[in-house]
Amino acid sequence: MTASACTFVVSAFNRPTHLELCLLSLCLQTRTDWTAIVTDNADSSVYSEMNEDAVRRVGDGRIAYRYTGSTCPSCYHSAEAGAARATGTYLSFPSDDSYFVPEFLERMLESADGADLIYCDVLYDRRLTGRRAALQCEPRVCAIDKTSFLVRRDKFIGFPDKRNDGMACPADGQAIERMIQLGYGHRHVDECLVVHN
Repeated sequence: MTASACTFVVSAFNRPTHLELCLLSLCLQTRTDWTAIVTDNADSSVYSEMNEDAVRRVGDGRIAYRYTGSTCPSCYHSAEAGAARATGTYLSFPSDDSYFVPEFLERMLESADGADLIYCDVLYDRRLTGRRAALQCEPRVCAIDKTSFLVRRDKFIGFPDKRNDGMACPADGQAIERMIQLGYGHRHVDECLVVHN
């Protein structure tokens, strides 16, 4: 893959229909200098084939498919596997059930002003999952998670304290907090630019 402004490392599990919609939202970005790596850690070969078919159907040469072969269901392990192969100046870590507004990358990068970490608000569509949003950003019903930030690839420290059993954990929030504690220049884009189901 050639260098780009951003590499989206999309963690794919058992949701090929969501994955296809996520990738289509990337294809609609107003800024086009991006690449994507789909890191597949589905728990069966059937879902892996469906995920790979979703990538093929989208048919964008900027998107690469990679089966991680991980026995761990955690999206954080999958994200780190993709980050090791990324070439973009910045990294983004959407899950396969995330959807971006077309201006996501444009607005994030124009707000960067040299920052190592840029983050925006993300809306959880709880109608589909019933999940509670963690890390509330007052006063909106928004949250921060790995889908909603960009970090310079050369500064990415990984996701701390990630669980190995696939259960929910706040590794994304911990990563942001740790990067800020380490003195990373950071910018908050005060907009909700992504939906995470």
